[in-house]
Amino acid sequence: MFQTLTSPLRSGKPCHMSADRRAKSNFKPGNDNLSSSPWLFAAAVAALAVLALAAYSNSFSVPFFFDDLPAVLDNPTIRDLSTAFSPPSHGGTFGRPVANFSLGINYAISGTSVWSYHLANLAIHILAGLTLFGIVRRTLLQPCLRARLGSAALPLAFLTAGLWLVHPLQTETVTCVVQRTESLASLFLLLTLYGFIRRTEGESQQLRVQGPESRSKSAPSSQPSTLSSGLWATVSVAACLLGMATKETMAVAPIMIFLYDRTFIAGSFREAWRRHKRMHLSLAGTWLLLGCLVLKSEGARGKAAGFGLGVTPWEYGLTQCQAVVHYLFLSIWPHPLVVDYGTGVIRSFSEVWWQAGFLGLLLAGTIVAVVRCPPIGFLGAWFFVILAPSSSVIPLVAQTMAEHRMYLPLAAIITGTVLGVYALARQRGWWALGVLLPGLALLTFLRNQDYRSELSIWSDTLEKCPGNLRARNEVANSLESLGRHDEAIAQFKISLQLDPGDPAAHYDLGFILMKVNQTAEAIAQFQEAVRLKPEFAEAQSELGNALIQAGKIEEGIPHYQEALRLRPDFAQAQYYLGIAFFNLGQYEKAREQFAGAIRLNPDFAEAHNNLGSALYLLGNRAGAIEQYEEALSLNPDCSEAQANLDKVRASTAK
Repeated sequence: MFQTLTSPLRSGKPCHMSADRRAKSNFKPGNDNLSSSPWLFAAAVAALAVLALAAYSNSFSVPFFFDDLPAVLDNPTIRDLSTAFSPPSHGGTFGRPVANFSLGINYAISGTSVWSYHLANLAIHILAGLTLFGIVRRTLLQPCLRARLGSAALPLAFLTAGLWLVHPLQTETVTCVVQRTESLASLFLLLTLYGFIRRTEGESQQLRVQGPESRSKSAPSSQPSTLSSGLWATVSVAACLLGMATKETMAVAPIMIFLYDRTFIAGSFREAWRRHKRMHLSLAGTWLLLGCLVLKSEGARGKAAGFGLGVTPWEYGLTQCQAVVHYLFLSIWPHPLVVDYGTGVIRSFSEVWWQAGFLGLLLAGTIVAVVRCPPIGFLGAWFFVILAPSSSVIPLVAQTMAEHRMYLPLAAIITGTVLGVYALARQRGWWALGVLLPGLALLTFLRNQDYRSELSIWSDTLEKCPGNLRARNEVANSLESLGRHDEAIAQFKISLQLDPGDPAAHYDLGFILMKVNQTAEAIAQFQEAVRLKPEFAEAQSELGNALIQAGKIEEGIPHYQEALRLRPDFAQAQYYLGIAFFNLGQYEKAREQFAGAIRLNPDFAEAHNNLGSALYLLGNRAGAIEQYEEALSLNPDCSEAQANLDKVRASTAK
């Protein structure tokens, strides 16, 4: 489709002008007929924001679920902005300090009320869409494309960004709170590219002002002296650094910037390196930050990603053949959408032979296009390179397929589609694509209805993927939270019949059995979960609870201690250990544990209350009163703290 638009490129001519030729030309980004109107530009920006807001207007009350729970509700580091850059060793933000800090800002605004988290997710998505709009518009105004596409740069960029913003395939990334790691990293990648484009425009403007004859032969051509160029270079590198601290997939950013430079600005890799070497070295230098964060988080990430986890690179690669073709289908026909595909793996090539062949042809075509028709090659590279960290051969066993991985690669498909339609139908194509915008926005709005509750989204997932045991378990957990214990127990028993070796199902079933006072069976379920997965800190802690409930306090204590060894920031386990010591009459040890739980979670009202009781029994009445008052300030409905406070004050008065 691009060949029709850029026919000179088919012969291998570079998609660039020389610096001298550009200086002599009247080229100036943004002076096409449509883009020159600031009113049209402002209207396009406003329309994009309104479209996205309409599509996601029903997402602000979606509850926390799935990976949101450890990232927000069980994440003590976000409760104080001074610790938010040090994410916990569990959950989706470990090793991703910028993403974790953004959650800390939301917690400072609304606590655990969901509205500010969803507002932030939508704001990130809109900003990413507007940045994409700017990138596409300015790319179409590059000398190699401007003659054929420059006059339509603004409407084409608007349609591309609009379709990307409201496409239903984006709902998981935008509506699931913790998936902002994907959207935020994508925003930073887009800002890195946008900053680079603006930096090179500043360079060309400087050349035009000075004229090639006024340039010193000894002066490096890649060092524009304009203030704007320097600022945009700083923006680009800063965005790249922030992206590296947001998600590991940002690693591809310096590669894509270099390829963009070669494709649309410099015309060759050699020229890109010669003219912008310092810029590319600066961007590549951000890999050092990513490397440090990956090394720091290796222990936790290694439990869900990497080799030696039961899935070979060959098997994962086969699974990704099926996954990537499925993503392509959803890009064209976004149904059925699934929030979690589980952990299924393809073991045999015969199961995905045609998908592998199809992807092989696409990849080969991309490589050829990078050489023969660079703009098409860049779109193909954008798709494959950005997907590569999650969808190649490095196993991510926690989720072998996930729609949020298509968040940024989708931009390549939509851009190619928009330009292809324009090549075939010119302005008539605008109307055809424009009709899709409200239709896709409506589909996104309807998809968000499935997220209205945990039970609704997991029931939807189980209906579409009946073999997804994690979805069945989450349906059971949702039923339990609604007090429908018998239905929940029945679902877990079905799950365990299908997979007796699932430690999470044993753990969740044991948790419900504890609530209905079937303590002996609960102990058996927790023991099985710990046997299957000894590093399961939550199961260790709940096994301790079950043993204490059965009157076996001394047997429960080692399990709390093991949970804390596995997760030193596990405030709940430390709190339970304090209760165990308290029940044994070891009040000093209990005091230490309650105080430790409060250090990990300062807003832990129950820990403050029990610390007050321990202090009272140790003879520190003033300290006890202070802790009871703190518990009540955190939870005014804590009747136990109020009763304890009244009791201590009465005894003090006597």
